[in-house]
Amino acid sequence: MLRDSERTIVLAVNYPPPDLIGLDMLLDRVYNYVSGIKIGLPYVLRYGLKNISNLISRRKDKYYFIADLKLADIADVMLPVVEELSEAGFQGVVSHAFIGYKGALEPLSSRVKDLEMELFLQVSLPHEGAGEVIDQSYHLVKNVLNLTDASGLIIPASKGFMIREIRSSFGARHVILASGILRMGAKPGEGICHGADAEVVGRAITLSTNPESATKEIISSQRAYVESRRNMCVRT
Repeated sequence: MLRDSERTIVLAVNYPPPDLIGLDMLLDRVYNYVSGIKIGLPYVLRYGLKNISNLISRRKDKYYFIADLKLADIADVMLPVVEELSEAGFQGVVSHAFIGYKGALEPLSSRVKDLEMELFLQVSLPHEGAGEVIDQSYHLVKNVLNLTDASGLIIPASKGFMIREIRSSFGARHVILASGILRMGAKPGEGICHGADAEVVGRAITLSTNPESATKEIISSQRAYVESRRNMCVRT
């Protein structure tokens, strides 16, 4: 759904606002430009899974909803979580890739598939500290990606070498979402140029007084970035 829509923005909703009413109104305004809604743990804790479930039920035919809890635990802890998320209506769920395959991602990916959901693996993060530990193990993480039956990957747009290498290694096997756009320093279009299917954008839209206009401006910037680097960009 994310790839076929040809919309190049996934909206990240964490905290601060909009509240649920505001988010409902925002989703009315950006439907033509946004393919998915990635809801993070702060938002789930603040507004509750049941209330978010009600919103999802009204919007599931128009948006792909991802629970961005960044799961990172043993299977006995994670499996009940994804069962609750499935009950709430989420179509996708995010887990860290660094937790490994045996006893973690292997049973998680199997249970997610049984629930007719899709697993997204967080490959790295856009903050500076990710280079201290996670990125040092990138070659091991890549082996985990190869083993795990995941539908999508989330990779910082600023780490284009990862996006390019993973796209080259695995082809179209995964939907790749590039994170860290604008607020974390990456430019709109940077992740797409490296080979991502779409880019994750949050506060630049959710905090805008005119979210529709802000979204259209970001899409225009994406296109301009890719067009100006046409000979350098990866074709997906």
